[in-house]
Amino acid sequence: MGRPHLNSRAAHTGNAPLVLLVEDMQPMARMYLGHLRNAAVTLAHVETGQAALSAIRQNRPAVVVLDLRLPDMDGLSLLRRLRDEGLRPVVLAITAHGADAVADEAVRLGAFDVLTKPVSAERLRYALAAALDWCATEARLAELALAAEQVDPGVANPGAMLGESLPMRRLFARIAALSPSGAPALILGEPGSGRSLVAASLHAQGPRAQRALVVFDTAMLPRHAAEVELFGLAGRAAPGAIAEAEGGTLLIEDIDALDPASQLHLLRLLQTGTYRRAGGASLERADIRLLATASLGLRASVSAGRFREDLFHRLAAASLLPPPLRERGPDVLRLARAFLARMSVPAGKTRASFTAEAEALLLAYPWPGNVRELETVVRNLAIRHEGPAVTRDMLEPYLLAAASKSGPPDYAPAAVRPLAEVTRLAIVEALAACEGNVGKAAVLLGVPPSAIYARRGVPAAMLGAAD
Repeated sequence: MGRPHLNSRAAHTGNAPLVLLVEDMQPMARMYLGHLRNAAVTLAHVETGQAALSAIRQNRPAVVVLDLRLPDMDGLSLLRRLRDEGLRPVVLAITAHGADAVADEAVRLGAFDVLTKPVSAERLRYALAAALDWCATEARLAELALAAEQVDPGVANPGAMLGESLPMRRLFARIAALSPSGAPALILGEPGSGRSLVAASLHAQGPRAQRALVVFDTAMLPRHAAEVELFGLAGRAAPGAIAEAEGGTLLIEDIDALDPASQLHLLRLLQTGTYRRAGGASLERADIRLLATASLGLRASVSAGRFREDLFHRLAAASLLPPPLRERGPDVLRLARAFLARMSVPAGKTRASFTAEAEALLLAYPWPGNVRELETVVRNLAIRHEGPAVTRDMLEPYLLAAASKSGPPDYAPAAVRPLAEVTRLAIVEALAACEGNVGKAAVLLGVPPSAIYARRGVPAAMLGAAD
């Protein structure tokens, strides 16, 4: 098959990133291409989903501007094909309705942004600039992540966070890449996964480390009080969190809970570097770095209109995603042992270890509350139990209590367990004993390595080298 025909409209060549427009309506295509004619990119245009798929396979564009209504396939089907084939251009999806189910599904399938028709020149240029910034950041982070896989785990961690698994080393590489910047950063993740620690590491490794890190917890305040506490009140002695963070870093926790008025004022602060205190008339300048944490549902809040889209893109140009504990494999044991050693001393205990059966249970449990839940469980064990080591019988009631609140547990507590669970635990125990080496674990279990790789339910981070 020959190369797909691309209608090129740009004079930029060489190292200019390729941007592919997928639009079947010629008047709309001419308008979009005109909007972007002065961008430092190479523009190309195709009219069908199949032509787009071929062009993406062969030319690997950095950004794809995709109309979700196409004559031969809908844009969602194209996004699924890209995902299934491992093709990952940054996609700007265009739809007639920005808050409908189609837009939500496009985001779920990996679209970087959803633009609602009619798309203005300013909106398209802004979205493209954010997408290209994201491409550059991802390329740099990929280099750092590859380097992180080759170095000693202790060296890969730039801060106080504990972890040696590959997902954590990749996170440490992201922190190392983004720390020197003064740009805003957004930390998305599950509750208890360490979002605040990531923010603290960004601050500690950055140029503002000697200045204050001010934490503003949105979820702890009534919605009507957030604006005053964040921006300050004119004539009041307490100036507000922004003024307190002057010269340093402001961390806004749970920014998805921020009220609409405060979102607008925060956007203006990021755009102009100025803000007004509540009830005030004069503008004040702010020299801060803004960090924010939010749940994984923030994109859905954007699509639903609960969170400003323009503010989201200002923050998400540099984003980090701390992995949930269930994806960190042997880090569970490293954290549990560290917590136990630290918490046993204040409790007047000498216990500092888990039995092999207890460690297998720690690895098998899904930890829906992440590191925070693990820390709470270990604290209770340190306070309430005696003995030289934590046994499975001591540990199991705490996990059962937590599982009853979040749904059925991953494991059965009865004496007789399902065969699949026995097999899974045997694999987990063998991998733990072999420090994640699949080949050695296979020898212990008397099975080929492929049998371990084929088993579902074993944390992916535990599956290391085959030999």
